[in-house]
Amino acid sequence: TTFFMGKGDIDNATRTIDESIKCDPSNFYAYLSKANLLFQLQKYDDALKAVDEALLLKQNNFKALTLKVSILGILEKYEESIEVSDIGLKLNVDKYLLYKKGVSLYYLKKYDEAIIALQKFLRFKPNDINGILKLIYSYMLVGKYKESTELFEKSDLPEQNDYILYNNIGYAYFKLKKYSE
Repeated sequence: TTFFMGKGDIDNATRTIDESIKCDPSNFYAYLSKANLLFQLQKYDDALKAVDEALLLKQNNFKALTLKVSILGILEKYEESIEVSDIGLKLNVDKYLLYKKGVSLYYLKKYDEAIIALQKFLRFKPNDINGILKLIYSYMLVGKYKESTELFEKSDLPEQNDYILYNNIGYAYFKLKKYSE
């Protein structure tokens, strides 16, 4: 399968995977390969079905759980993404799962919980721009303006034309000044 994928031969890659599953329906790796292929093809509903088949065979496989979290995030199934992240995090404290959990919590407007997950993630990857931005926004959305401005100031964010970010940081500074008087 990898050989065909490397050549961009999706048809043969798909055919090889399907034949592997047909020959051995208990072949975990064939289902996982199918899920990865479908994910790369952006067929997320089908990828989710395939990764679920793989997880029926090996329910605590970390790679399959991680792929499922990615798929669920894209499909905006945030509650389920958090549940699967928690299963994976019990097996292995992984920075990727911490980030995905934090983002899912953020989109569910559970900002206090998102802050905890994103802080843990940033311990592993302290310069991750996306993690820093989500944490800054989470702080602001729960009224922790001091934390948001401090993180903004200490972060080495690249110069960017992010009007929303600078508008929100300006608001946070305004709130800090207003409440400190």
